[in-house]
Amino acid sequence: MRKRKYTLKEQRLLNDYLYEKYRNYPQWKRVRVGPVVKKEEEKLYKVLRRWVDAIVFTGKKIILIEVKWSPKPEGVGELLLYRSLFPLTPEFQMYKDYPIECEFVTTRYDRAIEDLCKKNNIKFIVYTPEWVKVLWAEEFGKPSTVRRAGK
Repeated sequence: MRKRKYTLKEQRLLNDYLYEKYRNYPQWKRVRVGPVVKKEEEKLYKVLRRWVDAIVFTGKKIILIEVKWSPKPEGVGELLLYRSLFPLTPEFQMYKDYPIECEFVTTRYDRAIEDLCKKNNIKFIVYTPEWVKVLWAEEFGKPSTVRRAGK
């Protein structure tokens, strides 16, 4: 299975979203969550610490944010994992007793993913700034490269 790359589109989407919604709150981007392992086991267990796209502290709660250009179920699973790992993260021990909320931010609506989010107490947010609409127009406006049979 190929590892998914964190795309520049998603990074820009995250930056715009954080600026629009949480610009006045402390925030951390691309942060590892989970317990730290012993130095001698670091290489072996390096993958145990996962990357959350963003963490925001509002003064009353922690918000974990996962951004996906397209709504995919693995984003929901990632948020569930991050929610369980956050209180175990040494760098955030001072925040571990605050309520934790999760936000799944994407550019397109998908009812199945929205329902999955609701079942897991995750906010499903469709965020489409103007530049996203321009990219969609470019992406979907291109002629198909698929050749039809018999042509």
